[in-house]
Amino acid sequence: MRNGPHQPRMIGVFEPMLPSLAYRMVRTVDARLLWKFSYNFGFKGMLSVQRFKRELKKGKVFPPFLYISIINSCNLRCQGCWVDVAAPQAMISFEDLNRLVVNAKKHGNTFFGILGGEPFMHPDLIRLLEAHPDCYFQIFTNGHFITDEVAAKLRRAGNAGARQHRGSGNRKRYSPRTQARAQSHRQWSPGLHAKSYYHRRRHQRVPEQF
Repeated sequence: MRNGPHQPRMIGVFEPMLPSLAYRMVRTVDARLLWKFSYNFGFKGMLSVQRFKRELKKGKVFPPFLYISIINSCNLRCQGCWVDVAAPQAMISFEDLNRLVVNAKKHGNTFFGILGGEPFMHPDLIRLLEAHPDCYFQIFTNGHFITDEVAAKLRRAGNAGARQHRGSGNRKRYSPRTQARAQSHRQWSPGLHAKSYYHRRRHQRVPEQF
């Protein structure tokens, strides 16, 4: 399908920034993590999509990527968020999460989006990552709970990336300390680089440390 006069060309958004993005990731992200990201997310993700297409032709439908809302709790109250943080806390147990990931891998899945609430409020999040080193987990987080200790554990696991958000876009929502922490933790998360460059290109109001 061709792009019409009013249809955005998404590839055009990324074309000018790809060389600098690749250069920055190679220089600042741990080489072991880049390899795991490329293999678990890139190569195995491509195989998952191809398997999905083959199964679809047979009438079998199972998504190539799964997004899991693991907890409804959050420390923020962001405008537009669908999560009812005032409701009693509910979370998926580690046993159920582990069973879900194991079953999904039987269908060829290796990519999982982790949502909340705030995923880092789940006590077994890191345990889940460590239990499945052959998968890649994209964690949607506000970043407040990524301490130095948590970042060290994520780096050891090597199979997770963070997509930090700012809720309603209020630039004062994060303290300078939190922003600086996010900047220093890019070494374990290629996803932070991609998110930063995409938003600086599409939304100039979003600062680089995003």
